[in-house]
Amino acid sequence: MSSRSADREPLVSTLSTGRSYVYVLPCDGEDILKLGFSRDPLQRLRTLHRRYFEFFDLDAGFLVQTDSVRDARAIERRWAAQLVEHGAAMPLMIAAGAGGHTEWYRGALPALLRAANEAESAGFIVHRPLRHWLATNLRAAGTHAWEWARHALVLIDAGHAGAETQLRNGLDALVAAGLDVADCVDEDVLRVYRSLPPQ
Repeated sequence: MSSRSADREPLVSTLSTGRSYVYVLPCDGEDILKLGFSRDPLQRLRTLHRRYFEFFDLDAGFLVQTDSVRDARAIERRWAAQLVEHGAAMPLMIAAGAGGHTEWYRGALPALLRAANEAESAGFIVHRPLRHWLATNLRAAGTHAWEWARHALVLIDAGHAGAETQLRNGLDALVAAGLDVADCVDEDVLRVYRSLPPQ
């Protein structure tokens, strides 16, 4: 399997229909970005970096929404073909097992912003900035966040290693998206969260 194909969803997914996205994720504070496609951009962000909401610039990043993985893949390939000279190495801070070692580019954001404008003119929905899309999707998952946070609290009480970090990262993501944590979790979780040391 080539390194390029290793950074893709399974072949069966590329033949399926259903909403999919091309994502452009600029790193915060550095002129390097990740280009790719996914049916679940939020999950993709989480796999790339545990504190993705700080590592990536949520105000500069964006998504192009398509009706199928095939369409998203076609757009991503077309854009990548135009950025060969901008190719860059994957940042060392990216999770080793995330499958995100290809499609990193330096100095490519202006070209991709123009490409996003063209996609929008062609009828595709462009979600920008990424922070707004993230807030909408995290808000929609409010019930899940409540349940997940309660489970994390149980793990913390049981002394599980890493549980505090997971709770901190999960709730910090809500804050980064502009959401009020107090609206998403109960008072017990909120009290523990506020007592945790910052990351």
